[in-house]
Amino acid sequence: MASFDRRSMSVNSYVGVVALFGATAFVLSAVLDPLARANEGASVPGVVAFVFIALALQLAEHKLAVGTATGTIAFIVYMASALLFGPTWCAVITAVTVTAAQALNRRAPIKIVFNVSQHVLALVVGTAVYMKLGGPIPPTAIEPAIIPFFGFVLASFAINGTAVSGVIAISEGRRFSEIWIRNTWALAAYDVVASALGLLVAWLYV
Repeated sequence: MASFDRRSMSVNSYVGVVALFGATAFVLSAVLDPLARANEGASVPGVVAFVFIALALQLAEHKLAVGTATGTIAFIVYMASALLFGPTWCAVITAVTVTAAQALNRRAPIKIVFNVSQHVLALVVGTAVYMKLGGPIPPTAIEPAIIPFFGFVLASFAINGTAVSGVIAISEGRRFSEIWIRNTWALAAYDVVASALGLLVAWLYV
């Protein structure tokens, strides 16, 4: 029982740290994102459409190889929204969608907080990398966005995979390396290829 209590406290602390990083990333994005400061980039119909599409994909989740964590292909929509509307609106779309999907699936509050936070953190940082590498928002052409988008994919998936593997390792008392290899590295090729659809969706939207 004592071991279980310590593990539960560790999980709560871990989620708290991830939530803090996620909230900090969102606040910094809202302050520094030029599109958000100029109140440009996003239209209400566009945001609503992306929320509903992402919600449908988020609800169609699948179980990962190790642990109780699940995955979806909603990240394609989140990435497309980042390229179209910038990191702040992407974070809003992601937070609303993940919260709604997790609530409809009756996830525990701590799981909702963790999943929203790690998604927002991964996408905001990923979009920041994309912009730092000169990626255009919105991508009116695919060619100039390819290399920056690759940086976006690497950064966001690294954060997402690390955060999820970490919480599983702590909550289930398993080795981080085993979980990361089976849940993240084993799916890396699929995720990279699938993420390219995010760039395509953004380009088609433009």
